[in-house]
Amino acid sequence: MPRPPASSAPPPVPPAVFRWIKTECGRASYLELASRPGLPARLRLAWFVLIAAIRDWPLPDPDAQAGP
Repeated sequence: MPRPPASSAPPPVPPAVFRWIKTECGRASYLELASRPGLPARLRLAWFVLIAAIRDWPLPDPDAQAGP
């Protein structure tokens, strides 16, 4: 049985918070804010997640799989 190429890595797993942040721009902002070090950055990230989750609540989940 042939092996897959060594360079093929599994796709990255999205953070669990993406369940609440549903827009592409919100997810990009989350990744950028999460990469910043320091306490003020962590507080800003928590505030962002709270507001984004409230705003995205009524939107459909883009990662939800449709039924058969």
